[in-house]
Amino acid sequence: MTVKKRILEFIDYKKISQARFEKETGLSNGYVNNIRKSISENTLKKITNAFPELNRIWLMLGEGEMLNNQPVIQEPPTGHYALAEKDKIIEWLNRELKDKREIICHLIEESKQKNGEINKLKSELDMLREELKKKEPSLEK
Repeated sequence: MTVKKRILEFIDYKKISQARFEKETGLSNGYVNNIRKSISENTLKKITNAFPELNRIWLMLGEGEMLNNQPVIQEPPTGHYALAEKDKIIEWLNRELKDKREIICHLIEESKQKNGEINKLKSELDMLREELKKKEPSLEK
C-alpha cells in the first residue's frame, strides 16, 4: 500500500473530506491526489502535528497500526521545566529518534535495492554495447 492510499484510508477512518484534511494540515488543495511515491519530512510533520494520533511509521512504511497506542507530545515544551516535563521531553525525543532510525533503515534498504537495479541495468547496457560492436562492422558493409 502506498503513502497516498494510507492517507486516504486515514481520511476515511476520520470520516472527513480530503479538502478538510488538506486544510487542517496546511497542505494545498488537491495535494493528496498528486502524491506520487512518498512525502517529504516537512509534509509528514504537518500531518502528524495536525493529527497526532496518526502513527508516522505506519504512514510512511505501512508498518504497525494506523493509530498510536500512547499519547503523543507534539513538540517539547519550552522554558524552565519541572523534572516530570523533562522526562516527557526525553520520552518524546526517544520516540522521535526511534522513528527516524526506522525511516533511515527503510531508506537504506530501498537504496540498496535501487543500487542493485542500477548495477543490473549497467550490466545489460554493457552487454548491448558489446553486441552492437559485433554487429556494427556488418552494418557498415
